Amino acid sequence: MKLKMLSAVVPLLFIQLAFPDGQTFRSSPLRTNVVELFSSEGCSSCPPADRWLSSLRGNESLWKSFVPLEFHVDYWNQLGWVDRHSKSAFTQRQRQYAQSWNRDTVYTPGVVLNGQEWRPSFDRNSASVKSELAQNGPQVGELDATQISKDRYRLVFHASKSHSSVVVHGAALGNGLVSHVLSGENKGSDLKHDFVVLSLNQQRMKKEGMVFTGEIDVSPSINGVASDRSVVFWVTENENEEPLQAVGGDLAKQQ
Repeated sequence: MKLKMLSAVVPLLFIQLAFPDGQTFRSSPLRTNVVELFSSEGCSSCPPADRWLSSLRGNESLWKSFVPLEFHVDYWNQLGWVDRHSKSAFTQRQRQYAQSWNRDTVYTPGVVLNGQEWRPSFDRNSASVKSELAQNGPQVGELDATQISKDRYRLVFHASKSHSSVVVHGAALGNGLVSHVLSGENKGSDLKHDFVVLSLNQQRMKKEGMVFTGEIDVSPSINGVASDRSVVFWVTENENEEPLQAVGGDLAKQQ
């Protein structure tokens, strides 16, 4: 009897301790696509790709069948312009992808779709790209993200099949970011960005049968913190690059 009473109290405590204005993001049972653009403000061929990613904000499938992220790498920083959004960890992430594909080099702009190299047309009206992003993957289970403090979220993954171990990844994204470039290949340009990764963290989740739970912090850790922000979370099996499921959305503007 006491155990039953305790189990009833725990959910209530969680509700009481939840962030008062917290948001909840929930995926469908079908896999959400994860689109990663590797870019740099020092690269003259990157602005068209940046504009293409920004144009996805008007796509009706955004947050439903795909989530976008823009990672700024730092290997262009020695060539005339230091990208304030860049981070060595993002370069390392791209290099890890290249290694898994047996590639010796990395490049910008580079796009990854669900852990695999993707070469989409950067034509914002491309019907094939829109069609591909509108297609959810197979049934994998639901992923929920609930805000429990300003930058901390509780994740629950209800998997459709058994997994030995699951890791959750979380990113804070900045939207409407503008840089006036004073040197380098894009000298004199005003570059605009959306979905720029401001932080990236990961945490192994606790397993309870086919349900995995965990908490993760997505406090922005680099320059360019925007008042207009989004968050993205995805889960992988162990340290694999291919996402099992993903979820994301825009945060309330007052945050």
